[in-house]
Amino acid sequence: MTRARTAVPPSRFRLEAYLLGATRAKGIFQDRFGTLRRQFDVAIEGRGGTVGP
Repeated sequence: MTRARTAVPPSRFRLEAYLLGATRAKGIFQDRFGTLRRQFDVAIEGRGGTVGP
């Protein structure tokens, strides 16, 4: 017995659809020796709602 595979159209990932309200994130990038290479600070205003295009 063979199962038929159905094609699922790809949807765009929208982070603001997963979050509700103000979200703040901070992070760093280090090389493999532990040396700090970059820092970042992100502010996202999430609206919630449906996910998809």
